[in-house]
Amino acid sequence: MALKDELQQRWTAERAAAAKDALENWKKSSRLEKVAFGTVDGRLDLRGLTFRTSISGVRSEHVAAGDTSRDINFVTLSNPPEFHSSVWDSIDFSYAEIDHLRLFLCEVKNCLFTGAVVRDWRSWGTRYSDCDFSQANLQNSNIGGAQYKGKRVEYVNCRWQKGNLKQVHLSGGTYRGCHFEGVRLVDEQVRDGRFSNCTFSGRLESIRFDGRDTESKSAPWPVRADAMANCDFSDCTLVDCTFMGIDMRTVTLPAGGVLMPDLAGVAERALTWAATAGLNAGEMQFLKMYWQGHYTKLPSDAVGWLDPNTMDGRARELLDASLAAAT
Repeated sequence: MALKDELQQRWTAERAAAAKDALENWKKSSRLEKVAFGTVDGRLDLRGLTFRTSISGVRSEHVAAGDTSRDINFVTLSNPPEFHSSVWDSIDFSYAEIDHLRLFLCEVKNCLFTGAVVRDWRSWGTRYSDCDFSQANLQNSNIGGAQYKGKRVEYVNCRWQKGNLKQVHLSGGTYRGCHFEGVRLVDEQVRDGRFSNCTFSGRLESIRFDGRDTESKSAPWPVRADAMANCDFSDCTLVDCTFMGIDMRTVTLPAGGVLMPDLAGVAERALTWAATAGLNAGEMQFLKMYWQGHYTKLPSDAVGWLDPNTMDGRARELLDASLAAAT
């Protein structure tokens, strides 16, 4: 029998319910110690813990945010596991199955979620430190979470290694000293994220790290100085990825692409050229869409990054021509 199955099958419904109650009433530490299966490497052993949540309905809506839009499925749940102002310290949740977990203003410290199934995870104003999500199934989770009562979702020295990160979202989170190892992230505009001293490896595809304040709805876009600093993507494969409104001087990138001094100024001059170059409407619209995203209030000594190799044919010709005119 696989280790995961063994760990899950040792939990009776009554013991799992007692564990949920103990996690809610975390100040009474004896409850959690009583329900745990001892300790593993200094952490309380809740490995394989399983909470079941039923889905009562699914609906789809087309949602727009900033300058992007997409179809999103909204799920109606029956009594998902929800915790408020809990503090979980040194707990091993490896191979647990806790879908639809909701955490409000919680603190999670030195916890393991190795190989856990924690799909559709949501956090509000919660802080994670020294946690490991290696090999976890986080499909459809909002890792970045949402600000709540003035507090952002924050991760300090946390690790994600491989696992299932399909349709996860990093937007809105603060990440300090975190490591994304061998991950595959696809199709997200990472808005209002703050990354410092983080490393990434694996494959990132159609990811837009956006340091702009898109709520201003004006160009040049205001930018957030803390959007990204001292981060390392050198072991990543970047496919159609973009860094908008981010000073790349302290960001390490893989080979390919072009580091561009004063990218905001280049974008402004490229837009001016496009308006007077006698282009047809479609060509003008293409360049406008491309360059407006980089027309920001980054200081002139900032450095941006472009990857012209994502374009080919007439699009590449137009991009090269506008770059030549602007630099």
